[in-house]
Amino acid sequence: MIKYTVFSLIFFAGPFIKGALADRTSLKIYEDIQSDIFCFRRLNATHQIGCSSHKSGNVGVLYVLDTDEEFENITSSPPPMPFVVAMPITLFNMRNMKKIKLSEKIRGVLIFKSRKLPPVKSFSPDQSCPNRNYGFYTEKMNQQYAACNKTEWNRLPENEALGMMFEDWGMPIFIITNESNIQSIRNCFEKFNNGTMKDWPLCSVQMTSVMLAAKDSNTCMRRNKLVANLNEVKTCDPLSDKNILTSLFPTNKSEEIRNKSVIIVGARLDAFSMFDKLAPGAHSTVTGLVTLLTVAKNMADLREEILKKKGPSPDRNVLFIIFNGEAFDYIGSSRVVFDMQKGVFPVRLFDGIRDQPALIDLNHISHFIELSQLAPEDPSVSLWLHSDPVSVKKSDAVAKEVKRIVNLFQNEAEKVKNLKISEAPPDLPLPPASFQSFLRQDSSIPGIVLADHDEKFINKFYNSIFDSNETLDTTALKDTLAHIAIVVSGSLYELLTDEKLETPVKTDIDLVDGLLECYLRNASCGLFRQIADPLMTERLRVEPYPMYVSVDSGGHTKANAITLYTRYLLAYLTGIGVPDRDRKNCTGDSQNQIYHYDWMAGSEPNASGICIKSTVMYSMAQSPAYVLNDWKSSEYSTWTESVWLETSARIFLQPGKTQEAITLITGIIIFFISISSVYFVNERSSIIFNTKPLVGC
Repeated sequence: MIKYTVFSLIFFAGPFIKGALADRTSLKIYEDIQSDIFCFRRLNATHQIGCSSHKSGNVGVLYVLDTDEEFENITSSPPPMPFVVAMPITLFNMRNMKKIKLSEKIRGVLIFKSRKLPPVKSFSPDQSCPNRNYGFYTEKMNQQYAACNKTEWNRLPENEALGMMFEDWGMPIFIITNESNIQSIRNCFEKFNNGTMKDWPLCSVQMTSVMLAAKDSNTCMRRNKLVANLNEVKTCDPLSDKNILTSLFPTNKSEEIRNKSVIIVGARLDAFSMFDKLAPGAHSTVTGLVTLLTVAKNMADLREEILKKKGPSPDRNVLFIIFNGEAFDYIGSSRVVFDMQKGVFPVRLFDGIRDQPALIDLNHISHFIELSQLAPEDPSVSLWLHSDPVSVKKSDAVAKEVKRIVNLFQNEAEKVKNLKISEAPPDLPLPPASFQSFLRQDSSIPGIVLADHDEKFINKFYNSIFDSNETLDTTALKDTLAHIAIVVSGSLYELLTDEKLETPVKTDIDLVDGLLECYLRNASCGLFRQIADPLMTERLRVEPYPMYVSVDSGGHTKANAITLYTRYLLAYLTGIGVPDRDRKNCTGDSQNQIYHYDWMAGSEPNASGICIKSTVMYSMAQSPAYVLNDWKSSEYSTWTESVWLETSARIFLQPGKTQEAITLITGIIIFFISISSVYFVNERSSIIFNTKPLVGC
């Protein structure tokens, strides 16, 4: 009996002991390091870009490089074994990465982004011609200006990262911001790898970021249709989210909109970088976005005054649209235009629903005003109004209206201190802008793009990880954006009423500063706390939300975090409070899709919340290519994002071949000794355990 009891205990306890020992052994062998900021794979109709590892991860001996000389040494005489390079972000540029990529033994790159490092002078991984051959200037439509023939907007002389975003690196690249992890990596390298005579064991790194999609969007979308084990196999998702829009005055499908009566004021919501979780878009995106939100608030304050002048049913309206996915070949704006042409913008009309917003198409647009990058180095020098030379030359009516907009802006700017607005050269094409998607289908729309640059971007960190609060001086910026909002608001007022605004609208500088804080410094800011559900305010994160478009969150009401909070902000700034509704009753009528209701915390500290009624709504920001199932489209964006498995990174000591052989032989010897021992114990168990045979009665 004792024999069977012992065997039973060993049998049942064995797996637990094995698991515990395995965990302890793993902890002794490996040290996990930060792996949440990683380069990932994206694809379009023709190729793949970004990074990926092998299925089991990439393993290589660690080399820490701190100088250009060390980098030159390892690229000119690469190690004989697979290796991983770790380096400060000051060495992370196109020249160095191209060199290291040529080595057959390179397995990955770790980038130290420490706060102690000096800032880089210029870093933009986008192309010199962003959104090349999309929009209005293509080889088929306007060859004279196609592919930035006239000027390359993003070609800065000191930018050593140009085009890095659109390379297929074929290896994992991680950014390490954790200071203790950086020190652990350095210590491991110094202790085991640093020296002229390197001997095993050596400090090594395993990097895992497996991407499931490959080749191009057409291939991965076709693979999505495959079925394995009765389940669809998803390898990639189209880049998509939501556009955000609201009209100054509500519309109803019962009353058709008059042609040339809608002024569109637009800005983009998205930015990108090579790395997940890092797309701050401070200069590239946030400056224009904050200005639009401020203008929307100003116009909401002027709404009653305009109604007094124009009557209860104004013959002109303003439509504010925040476009998403614009950094990837104008996803959001091209979808808006596509929906307009299909007669489903802003919503698809149904006979069974009583009240819905009126349909808007391209014929209804009277003017287009886009707020682009707006962080001038010196606002007293100039902001620039860009217009399209093709449509201006083609139509006298367009030229007349463009000139009118320019004059309005310049006249309003004269009322504001330290702000000058100039007209860009007439033969200069539009910079990358959502307006191009509209001109592509209707070049009779007069419009301008307001930007802080003339012939080239002044933003040295366009669409990059450095386009953040750290490189953008927000001290003077809040005043500049407030002044720009005054100019735009005054110009819109005159376009709506044909009368000058007697007293310039008072823009709340504290509002502008609060918006900048929310988008650039602290997502748990005052404004985000006011617009959040009172039960959710404590869940707000501190780090700013990334401005990356990402993939569809599912459904018509779900969106990425930054899109959701921007929608709430626009509703909060332009809507009205409904005092007679509590949390439970803050809902809309199923027969009324014109107004939307949101329960928010509000500005009162001890209040339970406030119900906000507004016309703010979503529209889909997914490329028409994925509506048409044309995954090879050359007209619409075809960008997808690869599905990835869990990412990880860890350092460990890798033994040499001799040590591995000794370990293997030792293990085999121990195995046979163990088998022999078990056999010996089993054969002599009656003696060892002193068991007596049972005596029958």
